[in-house]
Amino acid sequence: MSKPKVGLVGFFGFGNFGDELFIKAHEEQLGEHFDLEVVNDLTEAPYLSPEREERLKDYDAFLIGGGDLINPKQVSKLYWRRAYLEKPTFVYSLGVPQPQSPETPAVGVYRDYFGSDAVKLIVARDRKSEVYINKTFECTDKTKYFPDAVCSLTLPQVKLESDQTLGVIIRAHRSVVGEYECIRAAVDRAKEIGYRIRIIVAANGKLGADDLAVSKTFRREDEELFYSEDLFEICKAIGECHMLMSMKFHGMIVATMYGRPSLQLSATPKNRNFLHYLQRPDLASNYKAENLPDLLPPRPAPIHSIIRAKLVRDSRAGYSVLREKLLETLG
Repeated sequence: MSKPKVGLVGFFGFGNFGDELFIKAHEEQLGEHFDLEVVNDLTEAPYLSPEREERLKDYDAFLIGGGDLINPKQVSKLYWRRAYLEKPTFVYSLGVPQPQSPETPAVGVYRDYFGSDAVKLIVARDRKSEVYINKTFECTDKTKYFPDAVCSLTLPQVKLESDQTLGVIIRAHRSVVGEYECIRAAVDRAKEIGYRIRIIVAANGKLGADDLAVSKTFRREDEELFYSEDLFEICKAIGECHMLMSMKFHGMIVATMYGRPSLQLSATPKNRNFLHYLQRPDLASNYKAENLPDLLPPRPAPIHSIIRAKLVRDSRAGYSVLREKLLETLG
């Protein structure tokens, strides 16, 4: 008997590390029961070719997520198409990047979208996102919270390098101001206290080319530069480090699941929320902080195994809820 066909809707195909890992998590946790396919076949507007748009009717359900898909200023033509609501729709591992945003016309569109009878389940990836969704979109009857979907992934095994290694993830992004001067100062200090340096490009494809370019410019001759098109090779490169400094959220997620502390270089709500969960406020910073060099310990304290086990257990429990709801809805 053929499996129900589920269309995956998200920031997929662009090469962003976390979003591409979402596909891996979906495949691992849902692939046994459902035929999964990424809906968009273009990485520029309109994101769906005419042929793919015509095929939307062939899906049995749509799974939208994860990450920061709610923009209070506008509504994406990729994530929130009304056409998806013609089939059962599930929203999973959703984060709210601007929880203090005022009411806007876009917020009204989201409220109407999430209130549709077609939307069967909404799963937030942190408590504050769940609170915002319930309060703003008035859909408490179908909203739940479970940790980020990537926490559920079975990661490849690694062996720690004998030398004390600091992984560094920087990014090319329109929001970045300056030339990473404070990160460079921190890396230089790390070398002084005995770390070897691995610059990791946590992206591939379209976005990876830009991140690779800035990483090459940042790197010094005595520092390793790691790039791979293989997502799990990137995960291994992170896991082989003793500590990470990361401008990317899912760099921290992967490091955490390996037990490696990650000094965060972006003070966004998702980073603060996750570090609050880990009870590691010592890892919160930003790439412009002048005290970055002082935040690197000679011997980093690992993420406790109890917290990591709970993240895995709770994240997989979220997928269990999603899986059962999909099976129940699709018969």
